[in-house]
Amino acid sequence: MLPLKKILIIGVGWEQIPLVIKAKKYGLYVIVTAWWEEKHIPADKIYKTDSRNLEEIDHIISLEQPDYITADESDSSMFAVAFFAEKYHFYGPKLKTQTITNNKYLQRVCVSKTSVLQPEYQLCWNLETVQEFAARTGYPFMIKPLDNCGSIGVSKICQESELESLWLKAVENSNSRMCIAEKCIQGNVITADGFCDSSGFEFIAASNKEMYSENENVAKALYYPGEFSKNIFERIKEAAKLTADAVEIDFGFAHIEFILEEESGDIYFVEAANRGGGVYISNIILEEITGIDYCGALLQMAMGKTVSARCRQQYRKKAMLYFLESRETASPANDFDETFPQVCQAVYINRKSQTANVKNNASLGRHGVAVLTGNTFADLMCAGEQLENTFANYSQEYFWIKQRRETNV
Repeated sequence: MLPLKKILIIGVGWEQIPLVIKAKKYGLYVIVTAWWEEKHIPADKIYKTDSRNLEEIDHIISLEQPDYITADESDSSMFAVAFFAEKYHFYGPKLKTQTITNNKYLQRVCVSKTSVLQPEYQLCWNLETVQEFAARTGYPFMIKPLDNCGSIGVSKICQESELESLWLKAVENSNSRMCIAEKCIQGNVITADGFCDSSGFEFIAASNKEMYSENENVAKALYYPGEFSKNIFERIKEAAKLTADAVEIDFGFAHIEFILEEESGDIYFVEAANRGGGVYISNIILEEITGIDYCGALLQMAMGKTVSARCRQQYRKKAMLYFLESRETASPANDFDETFPQVCQAVYINRKSQTANVKNNASLGRHGVAVLTGNTFADLMCAGEQLENTFANYSQEYFWIKQRRETNV
């Protein structure tokens, strides 16, 4: 009997479990680098390693000699995949593309060569450059770490007295210690997801985002597929294609954010990533709404196979990504699985203490997340509120995914 082919999946946490499950279903020997608790990860071998530690991952590759390498939903993990794909000739995304999509300034430079609109922006490497931007554009404006994710370190500066402290917050959370300042565009945040198979890029779907009232930079809920007029939908689709081409995405997922300006209806580019959307967007939600196994398609591309994953924007159901908040009222049920609505696909509670809050801690202040799929957003919202009430006072980590139960992995 021939030995199993080996695949190395980089940067596994709770968001990447569906990818590990799928790789096991394909009969692969699965090796992972992980930051999460080993007991939850159904891999054959686990290394506790930071995705940014390329030297240590290189050592793992030399020890394990994997046949394939992949990752998803994490910028630093995807950069590592691209780095080793270039060094050892694995199938994977281009290192050039990952360098661009891991840098908010380089993204904007690339997209500026297209017809896609962008807010006015400036690369900032000290307080003086931020002050120059404020003097030129006025308040409010956004300050962001150049190379971080999850809205960590992102702030809206509304007045001069906030400028230094919020700039320092962005610097603290920037790996390069540089930031980007952007003029505020008033409107609704839109995500646009696509996939590059063997034939090239295809736009999959756009979502509406509902933001927290306490922090307009952090999402409370995402609705897939979003409800747009035909004209706006086609313009989002076109902008997504132009953006993906501009940053040279040609392998796997593209996850792009835009703002739909309230007054004009213009679409402004925010940022792009050559990875799937996090919190189960790429590996559960997109498959649920289209019926296309994108998680499997990514694995097959990593194995060098010819892949066709075309949805042609045909949607079979709706999905909601619902972020949970802790509250002082209500008590959690004893047997959570028995209380879950049928529409629930996954739940993760990520707060071991309830001291953090959304306003001050960006996405780190959220209590947890649920993935819900069904026929109407109204039904999914009710289910989300039910789960939020169930876990309102739960202060430990909790993980449940229907996909794992159904596959017995």
